[in-house]
Amino acid sequence: MQLEADRKWFPISPARWPRLKAIVYVVDGVVARIRGVEADLAKWDTDDRGYADVPVTKPLSELQIATRLPTLGIAIGDHRPHIRGKIREYVSL
Repeated sequence: MQLEADRKWFPISPARWPRLKAIVYVVDGVVARIRGVEADLAKWDTDDRGYADVPVTKPLSELQIATRLPTLGIAIGDHRPHIRGKIREYVSL
């Protein structure tokens, strides 16, 4: 059920879809999980607001994060304090 909740309806521009590699979920200022994004753009769906239903993988392990996203610099358990007014952040790899 969490997989379904994690993938639903993010306001991501279609121009960013091909470059999106992963989504980092932060809960109470701590990185809770990182999910990879499936590369097949045909699996993406949008609702009437233009929000994207992102096709994500199961949570990545530490080894998968290091292999798939070697320049990410974020690990599970890292502190990522909330910045007021900022609901998402794009990090270049």
